[in-house]
Amino acid sequence: MRIFVANTYVPLTPDPLDTLAAHLSTALNARGHTAERVRIPFAPELAEMLEQMLALRLTEVSDVGDLMIAVGAPAHLLRHQRKVLWLSRCDETCGTWVDADWELPLDQQGRLLREAGIAADRLAFGEARRFFAVSTEVCQSALRLSGVAPESLRPPATNAVSGEAWTAVVERLVQ
Repeated sequence: MRIFVANTYVPLTPDPLDTLAAHLSTALNARGHTAERVRIPFAPELAEMLEQMLALRLTEVSDVGDLMIAVGAPAHLLRHQRKVLWLSRCDETCGTWVDADWELPLDQQGRLLREAGIAADRLAFGEARRFFAVSTEVCQSALRLSGVAPESLRPPATNAVSGEAWTAVVERLVQ
Protein backbone atom coordinates (compact mmCIF):
# COMPACT_ATOMS: atom_id res chain seq x y z
CA MET A 1 0.00 0.00 0.00
CA ARG A 2 1.20 3.55 -0.76
CA ILE A 3 1.03 5.56 2.46
CA PHE A 4 1.53 9.27 3.00
CA VAL A 5 2.71 10.04 6.57
CA ALA A 6 2.22 13.70 7.48
CA ASN A 7 3.29 15.68 10.51
CA THR A 8 3.98 19.27 11.38
CA TYR A 9 7.05 20.52 13.20
CA VAL A 10 8.58 23.71 14.53
CA PRO A 11 11.85 24.28 12.64
CA LEU A 12 15.07 24.01 14.64
CA THR A 13 13.22 22.57 17.63
CA PRO A 14 13.55 18.95 18.83
CA ASP A 15 10.15 17.30 18.66
CA PRO A 16 9.19 13.80 19.86
CA LEU A 17 6.22 13.85 17.47
CA ASP A 18 8.60 14.32 14.53
CA THR A 19 10.60 11.32 15.76
CA LEU A 20 7.42 9.26 16.08
CA ALA A 21 6.45 10.05 12.46
CA ALA A 22 9.94 9.12 11.26
CA HIS A 23 9.83 5.77 13.08
CA LEU A 24 6.34 5.08 11.74
CA SER A 25 7.42 5.76 8.17
CA THR A 26 10.45 3.48 8.56
CA ALA A 27 8.29 0.75 10.15
CA LEU A 28 5.76 0.95 7.30
CA ASN A 29 8.50 0.61 4.67
CA ALA A 30 10.08 -2.30 6.58
CA ARG A 31 6.77 -4.14 6.38
CA GLY A 32 6.38 -3.91 2.62
CA HIS A 33 4.43 -0.67 2.30
CA THR A 34 5.65 2.30 0.29
CA ALA A 35 5.59 5.11 2.81
CA GLU A 36 6.67 8.67 2.27
CA ARG A 37 6.89 11.13 5.11
CA VAL A 38 6.09 14.80 4.64
CA ARG A 39 7.12 17.29 7.31
CA ILE A 40 5.21 20.57 7.26
CA PRO A 41 6.71 23.53 9.10
CA PHE A 42 4.32 25.17 11.56
CA ALA A 43 4.85 28.10 13.92
CA PRO A 44 2.73 27.82 17.08
CA GLU A 45 2.43 31.60 17.56
CA LEU A 46 -1.16 32.57 18.24
CA ALA A 47 -1.09 35.50 15.80
CA GLU A 48 -0.39 33.13 12.89
CA MET A 49 -2.37 30.09 14.04
CA LEU A 50 -5.61 30.61 12.09
CA GLU A 51 -3.85 31.34 8.81
CA GLN A 52 -1.66 28.27 9.15
CA MET A 53 -4.63 26.07 10.06
CA LEU A 54 -6.50 27.35 7.01
CA ALA A 55 -3.50 26.70 4.77
CA LEU A 56 -3.33 23.11 5.99
CA ARG A 57 -7.07 22.64 5.56
CA LEU A 58 -6.94 23.95 1.99
CA THR A 59 -4.16 21.52 1.12
CA GLU A 60 -5.75 18.67 -0.83
CA VAL A 61 -3.64 15.51 -0.76
CA SER A 62 -6.30 12.96 -1.75
CA ASP A 63 -4.38 12.05 -4.86
CA VAL A 64 -1.27 11.19 -2.82
CA GLY A 65 -1.14 7.55 -1.86
CA ASP A 66 -3.80 5.05 -0.89
CA LEU A 67 -3.84 6.16 2.74
CA MET A 68 -2.72 9.20 4.73
CA ILE A 69 -1.67 8.87 8.36
CA ALA A 70 -1.62 12.26 10.07
CA VAL A 71 0.67 12.04 13.08
CA GLY A 72 -0.50 14.75 15.42
CA ALA A 73 -2.06 18.13 15.02
CA PRO A 74 -2.39 20.28 13.06
CA ALA A 75 -1.53 17.77 10.30
CA HIS A 76 -4.94 16.28 11.06
CA LEU A 77 -6.46 19.18 9.10
CA LEU A 78 -5.08 17.93 5.77
CA ARG A 79 -7.75 16.51 3.46
CA HIS A 80 -7.52 12.94 2.18
CA GLN A 81 -10.26 10.46 1.28
CA ARG A 82 -8.61 7.75 3.46
CA LYS A 83 -7.26 9.61 6.46
CA VAL A 84 -6.14 7.99 9.71
CA LEU A 85 -5.30 10.18 12.71
CA TRP A 86 -2.76 9.31 15.40
CA LEU A 87 -2.73 12.06 17.98
CA SER A 88 -0.11 12.65 20.62
CA ARG A 89 0.20 14.48 23.90
CA CYS A 90 2.86 16.54 22.19
CA ASP A 91 0.20 18.35 20.17
CA GLU A 92 -0.17 22.01 20.96
CA THR A 93 -3.46 22.56 19.17
CA CYS A 94 -5.60 19.46 18.84
CA GLY A 95 -7.62 18.63 21.92
CA THR A 96 -6.15 21.47 23.96
CA TRP A 97 -8.48 24.31 23.05
CA VAL A 98 -10.23 23.76 26.36
CA ASP A 99 -7.26 22.60 28.47
CA ALA A 100 -4.54 24.67 26.84
CA ASP A 101 -1.12 24.86 28.46
CA TRP A 102 -0.78 28.28 26.85
CA GLU A 103 -3.24 31.02 27.62
CA LEU A 104 -5.56 32.23 24.88
CA PRO A 105 -6.36 35.93 25.18
CA LEU A 106 -9.81 36.64 26.60
CA ASP A 107 -10.55 39.18 23.88
CA GLN A 108 -12.52 38.66 20.68
CA GLN A 109 -9.48 37.32 18.80
CA GLY A 110 -8.84 34.73 21.52
CA ARG A 111 -12.47 33.59 21.46
CA LEU A 112 -12.42 33.39 17.66
CA LEU A 113 -9.21 31.34 17.70
CA ARG A 114 -10.64 28.94 20.30
CA GLU A 115 -13.92 28.50 18.41
CA ALA A 116 -12.12 28.00 15.09
CA GLY A 117 -9.77 25.47 16.66
CA ILE A 118 -12.60 23.44 18.18
CA ALA A 119 -14.56 23.51 14.90
CA ALA A 120 -11.48 22.46 12.90
CA ASP A 121 -10.75 19.60 15.30
CA ARG A 122 -14.35 18.36 15.16
CA LEU A 123 -14.29 18.44 11.37
CA ALA A 124 -10.97 16.60 11.12
CA PHE A 125 -11.95 14.02 13.75
CA GLY A 126 -15.26 13.34 12.04
CA GLU A 127 -13.82 12.80 8.57
CA ALA A 128 -11.10 10.39 9.69
CA ARG A 129 -11.45 6.77 8.64
CA ARG A 130 -9.79 5.69 11.91
CA PHE A 131 -8.81 7.77 14.90
CA PHE A 132 -6.12 6.83 17.44
CA ALA A 133 -4.47 8.61 20.34
CA VAL A 134 -1.27 7.73 22.19
CA SER A 135 -2.80 7.76 25.67
CA THR A 136 -6.11 7.46 27.49
CA GLU A 137 -5.77 11.13 28.55
CA VAL A 138 -5.64 12.25 24.91
CA CYS A 139 -8.57 9.92 24.11
CA GLN A 140 -10.65 11.47 26.89
CA SER A 141 -9.76 15.02 25.84
CA ALA A 142 -10.74 14.33 22.22
CA LEU A 143 -14.01 12.72 23.31
CA ARG A 144 -14.86 15.64 25.61
CA LEU A 145 -14.02 18.17 22.91
CA SER A 146 -15.60 16.57 19.86
CA GLY A 147 -17.82 13.71 20.90
CA VAL A 148 -15.59 11.38 18.85
CA ALA A 149 -13.75 8.70 20.83
CA PRO A 150 -10.36 7.70 19.44
CA GLU A 151 -8.90 4.27 20.06
CA SER A 152 -5.87 4.12 22.32
CA LEU A 153 -2.69 3.17 20.45
CA ARG A 154 0.53 3.67 22.35
CA PRO A 155 3.74 3.94 20.36
CA PRO A 156 6.26 1.20 21.07
CA ALA A 157 8.64 1.92 23.93
CA THR A 158 11.52 0.96 21.69
CA ASN A 159 12.80 2.86 18.69
CA ALA A 160 13.80 -0.41 17.00
CA VAL A 161 11.29 -0.38 14.12
CA SER A 162 11.99 -4.04 13.30
CA GLY A 163 10.30 -5.35 16.45
CA GLU A 164 6.92 -6.99 16.94
CA ALA A 165 5.58 -3.93 18.78
CA TRP A 166 5.88 -1.83 15.62
CA THR A 167 4.28 -4.63 13.59
CA ALA A 168 1.19 -4.43 15.80
CA VAL A 169 1.06 -0.63 15.48
CA VAL A 170 1.38 -0.76 11.69
CA GLU A 171 -1.34 -3.41 11.42
CA ARG A 172 -3.81 -1.32 13.42
CA LEU A 173 -3.08 1.88 11.51
CA VAL A 174 -3.41 0.41 8.02
CA GLN A 175 -6.31 -2.06 8.43
